[in-house]
Amino acid sequence: MLKKTPQSLFKRKSIMLMLTYECNLNCVYCYEKKKHPSKTMPLETAKCIIEKIFAENDKVCEEIEFDFMGGEPLLEFDRMKEIAEWMWSCTWNKPYILYATTNGTLLNDGMKAWFIQHKERIVLGLSYDGSPEMQNQNRNSSAVNIDIKYFITTWPFQPFKMTLSKETVGQLYKGVTYLHRVGMHKVHANLAFGLDWTLKTLDAFAKQLVLLIDFYVVNPELERVSLLNLDVTVIFHKTDAPKYCGTGSGTELVDYDGRVFPCHIISPVTLSTEQLKVIAQVDFENKSCFANPICETCMLVSICPNCYGMNLLHTGDLKKRFPVLCKGFIIQFMANCKLQAKLLTRKKELTEKEKKLAYALIIINKSKIRKKKNYE
Repeated sequence: MLKKTPQSLFKRKSIMLMLTYECNLNCVYCYEKKKHPSKTMPLETAKCIIEKIFAENDKVCEEIEFDFMGGEPLLEFDRMKEIAEWMWSCTWNKPYILYATTNGTLLNDGMKAWFIQHKERIVLGLSYDGSPEMQNQNRNSSAVNIDIKYFITTWPFQPFKMTLSKETVGQLYKGVTYLHRVGMHKVHANLAFGLDWTLKTLDAFAKQLVLLIDFYVVNPELERVSLLNLDVTVIFHKTDAPKYCGTGSGTELVDYDGRVFPCHIISPVTLSTEQLKVIAQVDFENKSCFANPICETCMLVSICPNCYGMNLLHTGDLKKRFPVLCKGFIIQFMANCKLQAKLLTRKKELTEKEKKLAYALIIINKSKIRKKKNYE
């Protein structure tokens, strides 16, 4: 269970409902090691916890997002449908949205029709790892079973989630440009946490980012992949180390049996009993519990991707990040700087916002960050 001081106020509270531990795929980077077909959430458990969540969060947030989780949540589509239709039949004290992330392989015609009917009230996000070849390498040769166009047409505003493994990082350019060609406007991509990344694989990552820089310079009308859409003016912000995500505070996971955990990674489907005992002593509202002194003086600390669950799983310490992934983020950040500098040089006149960006780029070019890892 969660240990917390009085809650902070949030615009949106995210509640994950673990419908099932079962999954029909075995992705190369999957961190859920305790998949089990019998661990599914009963309807009455879901109803009870949802009623409790609305009551407890009456004055804590403005709205609530309920995320159906797995495993693969569409293995429990009937249960998801029961919960959703029950919620829609009730009156609640604040706005909410339903959401689920799927691998897309189980989506049949009946499911498609139901989701289209309710697409304004429930959003289905697709995890798809780039080109069909990349998808097949990472996700059990599953590309042929996924209707990409359905997701693009039904929820055009919803990004695809693209995870890069060691096997596919050298195909990043191919994957992103493929998704743009098939009509995907938004792509959220990241390096997989928990893998044994090396300087060699990060060099491949850097080369792919350079290709994407050139691609976006000649295609400025496209929305850039999240890897190249960072706010580099972050250097003007306060550098005290924030808590990177809302785990255990703005975000909570309700396990299949009704127990509450900080998130889907800091939960029994991923962590051991001993690791969960450590978590039980952490105050998730106290940001100092998550601050790493090594990172506190870094100008990128507020945007550097950090997963506390993965930290605990692989380093034994919530605060301790992967050093190699830190290098990877510096590569990514400097690639953003290069792209934005190139785009600015094409402007005849700069707005005030663009002038601030240009000033940030000058400072970064002279900083220690640039010297830590030259990605060119």
